Amino acid sequence: MASYSADQPWLSTQWAQGLLGVTQDGIWGPSTDEAFNRAPVAIRARIESALSEASLSVYSVKRVTTTVTRPVVGAGLNVRKAAPMSQLVQPVPVKARNVAVRAAPITARTMNYQADEAMIRRSLTEAGITGISQENFIFQAKKESSLVANARERMPSAGFAKGQMRSFIPMSLAEIEAIRRQGERVFFEAAYGHLTSKGRELGNIMPGDGYLMRGAGAIQVTGRANWAAFERFSGIRVTADPSLANRANIAMAMSIWFWQKRVGGAAISVAAMQRIVNPGLARA
Repeated sequence: MASYSADQPWLSTQWAQGLLGVTQDGIWGPSTDEAFNRAPVAIRARIESALSEASLSVYSVKRVTTTVTRPVVGAGLNVRKAAPMSQLVQPVPVKARNVAVRAAPITARTMNYQADEAMIRRSLTEAGITGISQENFIFQAKKESSLVANARERMPSAGFAKGQMRSFIPMSLAEIEAIRRQGERVFFEAAYGHLTSKGRELGNIMPGDGYLMRGAGAIQVTGRANWAAFERFSGIRVTADPSLANRANIAMAMSIWFWQKRVGGAAISVAAMQRIVNPGLARA
């Protein structure tokens, strides 16, 4: 999205309408709202991120795009006043494009999935993940993230690391504890760093990838290869700015994308699902 500001909400709205496939009239009315609510989670996350970059939100553009300050028909482009949207000149169509978003703090409007099973289930249903597949997702998310949509992988105990994390299996508990005492960054670089076999399997190629692209979201999507694939799918530049995965809407989109790619709507057993999603956790 172009660098629109908070005093140009109609332009941001029009860009979002292009992604949603509705009339680009710059008005966030009922048809746009309905299209947004029915859109895939990845598209909603992309729109919310771009609006946040412009210091806007879905709630704010709904409020201000019916009566805003814009050039008025017949008044010339330099004459501006508040007027109903129906009396304003129509903006030039904006072509949808990949959006480069930057990190923003998690706020109330981006926390609506956190520790909220009902909201996670709604997002899964909207994405077509229902029935046994949805129950499997919830089961796995409880184990991986306690159903917190923007959870980040946390440093486990030395015993868990030795038993379940490939890089630590050859080490003694004392050696693992010594690494743990140096903090999460050192720990996850030792677990998933670009010089480790697990890190290479995950597609980590840069120093820092192990920590920055550790597990994210309800299903704990891990590693540069997965993050880059999600980036290509959604246009959200999580590899350029890994802190975006701390935002609940983006982390939820990552988890749903990963699930659809690996499991889809398959009605399989919990054991079979865990072997696909996280073989290590399946053995825990």
